[in-house]
Amino acid sequence: MTDGTKDLRGGGPRVTAAMSIAGALLFAVGAYVWWSHRPSRPYVVVGRHELSKAELDRFARSRMEDAKNRGMITPGQMLNPEVTEKYRREAAQMWVFRTVLLDEALRLKMKASPADEKRYRDSLESALRRHKLGSTVEDWFKSGVLPEKELRERYREDILVDMLLRENVVKAIPRPTAEEVDRLFQERRRNGAVSATRASVSEAISRERYRKALYEYYMKLLQSADVHPAGLVPTEVPPEGIGTPVLQ
Repeated sequence: MTDGTKDLRGGGPRVTAAMSIAGALLFAVGAYVWWSHRPSRPYVVVGRHELSKAELDRFARSRMEDAKNRGMITPGQMLNPEVTEKYRREAAQMWVFRTVLLDEALRLKMKASPADEKRYRDSLESALRRHKLGSTVEDWFKSGVLPEKELRERYREDILVDMLLRENVVKAIPRPTAEEVDRLFQERRRNGAVSATRASVSEAISRERYRKALYEYYMKLLQSADVHPAGLVPTEVPPEGIGTPVLQ
């Protein structure tokens, strides 16, 4: 591949990080879901997995705090019932999204190799540094977000999800051709995007193809997933942002 285009399958560092659902922090921040003890009545159920109302409220609260720290909402808006409900619903849908993927990885009896573990660790550490949440996986384990033992268990699960998506989504995506990259590059330059490069354009094409392929794969898995209540089934890949298993 020429003109700065990166091979999607081989994975230049930036494309690999963008494509890795492991995208790191994503699933890791979702660990807030597991903080409290479960009451007997679950709020959301995916197969044998249950999410209690207390867990959901805690998860949604953590997302709201993150949004406030990023300037996306104000402290006053955090008290608005409509805003709270919006974040609760998004949190529930994200939990469903991750759980459906994890269930499939477990069904396939996926096993992580040392290389799989290193690739995921590197991706997570890159995201931690990017979001100023530490430099190493060990920093994250000792962050206090959850008891260390639970974070380590969730980390092992996330490696399996990363493997699942690399095998069933990333490998199926055609890499951008030089012609496609050049066409979009020229279009962006004509529209005033003076900072656009062929490398960034190639990555943008890859990201969009990944998003589409991920959506199609996820919807296929949903056909056989047992989710209650059905109204909380995400009808699209959850939006980007901290805590979402989408490109970062």
